[in-house]
Amino acid sequence: AAFVRSTEVHALIRGIDARAARAVPGVVAIITAADFGDAGKKPLPHMVPVNLVKQPLNYYALAVDEVCHVGVPVALVVADSRSVAE
Repeated sequence: AAFVRSTEVHALIRGIDARAARAVPGVVAIITAADFGDAGKKPLPHMVPVNLVKQPLNYYALAVDEVCHVGVPVALVVADSRSVAE
Protein backbone atom coordinates (compact mmCIF):
# COMPACT_ATOMS: atom_id res chain seq x y z
CA ALA A 1 0.00 0.00 0.00
CA ALA A 2 1.07 3.60 -0.53
CA PHE A 3 -0.48 6.89 0.55
CA VAL A 4 -1.02 9.66 -1.98
CA ARG A 5 -0.08 12.84 -0.13
CA SER A 6 -0.82 16.48 -0.83
CA THR A 7 1.83 18.46 -2.66
CA GLU A 8 -0.02 21.71 -1.94
CA VAL A 9 0.30 23.98 1.09
CA HIS A 10 -3.45 24.71 1.10
CA ALA A 11 -6.02 23.59 -1.43
CA LEU A 12 -9.63 22.57 -1.83
CA ILE A 13 -10.28 19.00 -2.99
CA ARG A 14 -12.76 19.31 -5.83
CA GLY A 15 -12.58 15.64 -6.79
CA ILE A 16 -10.26 12.68 -7.05
CA ASP A 17 -10.11 10.92 -10.41
CA ALA A 18 -8.59 7.49 -9.83
CA ARG A 19 -9.50 5.91 -13.18
CA ALA A 20 -5.93 5.86 -14.50
CA ALA A 21 -4.61 4.36 -11.27
CA ARG A 22 -7.30 1.66 -11.22
CA ALA A 23 -6.29 0.66 -14.76
CA VAL A 24 -2.70 -0.16 -13.69
CA PRO A 25 -2.17 -3.94 -13.52
CA GLY A 26 -1.76 -5.04 -9.90
CA VAL A 27 -3.78 -2.21 -8.33
CA VAL A 28 -6.37 -3.72 -6.00
CA ALA A 29 -8.13 -0.62 -4.61
CA ILE A 30 -8.02 3.16 -4.37
CA ILE A 31 -9.44 4.43 -1.09
CA THR A 32 -10.46 8.05 -0.40
CA ALA A 33 -12.33 9.71 2.48
CA ALA A 34 -15.56 9.33 0.47
CA ASP A 35 -15.21 5.54 0.79
CA PHE A 36 -15.57 5.83 4.58
CA GLY A 37 -19.02 7.42 4.28
CA ASP A 38 -20.03 9.53 7.28
CA ALA A 39 -17.20 8.08 9.38
CA GLY A 40 -14.70 9.73 7.01
CA LYS A 41 -16.13 13.16 7.84
CA LYS A 42 -15.25 12.88 11.53
CA PRO A 43 -11.77 13.53 12.93
CA LEU A 44 -9.89 10.68 14.54
CA PRO A 45 -10.04 10.58 18.34
CA HIS A 46 -7.05 11.76 20.35
CA MET A 47 -5.25 8.67 21.55
CA VAL A 48 -3.29 10.28 24.38
CA PRO A 49 -4.87 13.36 25.94
CA VAL A 50 -2.30 15.92 27.08
CA ASN A 51 -3.43 18.55 29.58
CA LEU A 52 -0.85 21.05 28.31
CA VAL A 53 -2.43 21.14 24.83
CA LYS A 54 -5.40 23.50 25.01
CA GLN A 55 -6.51 23.15 21.37
CA PRO A 56 -5.42 19.81 19.94
CA LEU A 57 -5.36 19.39 16.17
CA ASN A 58 -8.04 17.14 14.77
CA TYR A 59 -6.74 14.86 12.03
CA TYR A 60 -8.76 12.79 9.60
CA ALA A 61 -7.84 9.35 8.28
CA LEU A 62 -7.75 10.88 4.77
CA ALA A 63 -8.26 14.51 3.72
CA VAL A 64 -11.86 15.67 3.52
CA ASP A 65 -12.72 18.65 1.28
CA GLU A 66 -9.36 20.45 1.74
CA VAL A 67 -5.72 20.06 2.67
CA CYS A 68 -4.02 22.51 5.01
CA HIS A 69 -0.38 21.52 4.63
CA VAL A 70 1.97 19.50 2.45
CA GLY A 71 1.97 15.78 3.15
CA VAL A 72 -1.64 15.32 4.24
CA PRO A 73 -2.83 11.85 3.12
CA VAL A 74 -5.43 12.25 0.36
CA ALA A 75 -5.85 8.65 -0.83
CA LEU A 76 -4.55 5.15 -0.22
CA VAL A 77 -3.53 2.86 -3.07
CA VAL A 78 -3.58 -0.87 -2.35
CA ALA A 79 -1.71 -3.04 -4.85
CA ASP A 80 0.06 -6.36 -5.28
CA SER A 81 3.39 -4.68 -4.43
CA ARG A 82 4.64 -1.42 -2.96
CA SER A 83 6.23 -0.38 -6.24
CA VAL A 84 2.95 -0.83 -8.13
CA ALA A 85 1.09 1.14 -5.44
CA GLU A 86 3.54 4.03 -5.74
